[in-house]
This record gives sequence, structure tokens and C-alpha cells, in this order.
Amino acid sequence: MRGGDQSEGNLVTACRACNTAKGSVPAWAYLADRPLERAKFLRHATAVWPRLRRAVEEAVKPSR
Repeated sequence: MRGGDQSEGNLVTACRACNTAKGSVPAWAYLADRPLERAKFLRHATAVWPRLRRAVEEAVKPSR
């Protein structure tokens, strides 16, 4: 949507409902307040870039 490359690590498949709800929001921001979807993403999205996985994991850590 924002012109990112189409390498395997940058593309994540999603069901139509989740893809529509996510819209143009970054994956980490979309998943930040959706614990069920975030857990499924972290369990199944094994081929995504490590930096994307870290961003999703860090988006929910409490602020210090």
C-alpha cells in the first residue's frame, strides 16, 4: 500500500476481514491492541522479517 518491496519478509497474508480492518496501518500498530490476532501472527508468521516480529512484540510492552 505504501510502496514497500514485495519480498517474502515484507508480505504477510491475512484474511479479508483482518486485511480490511488493518487498512494502511502498519502491522505492529494494528496488532498492538489486538491480543488474539497478535498471538496468531507471532505463532504463524514465521517467515516475516525479524524487525517486523520485534516491532509487533515491542508495541505491547509497557512504557518505562
